[in-house]
Amino acid sequence: MYNWDGSGDRDSNSDLYFNVSLNGETYTFTVESYLCDNTTDVYAAVEALQVGDVIDAEGFLYWYEGVNPHITTITKAE
Repeated sequence: MYNWDGSGDRDSNSDLYFNVSLNGETYTFTVESYLCDNTTDVYAAVEALQVGDVIDAEGFLYWYEGVNPHITTITKAE
């Protein structure tokens, strides 16, 4: 989803939000466009994710009204 509320798009270089599930829990991850914009591999990799894909992700935790994982590297597991 582009922007936290779906109001953005690729052309406006919006942040990307996506859900990841593990062990019955779902977490929302973010690709901040000021760190990894729409010209980066991580931005394109997140855009290409499909439900059921298994991924490896790296990033850092940011705290704003709760934990916000900010992703800086992502690869789809083979």
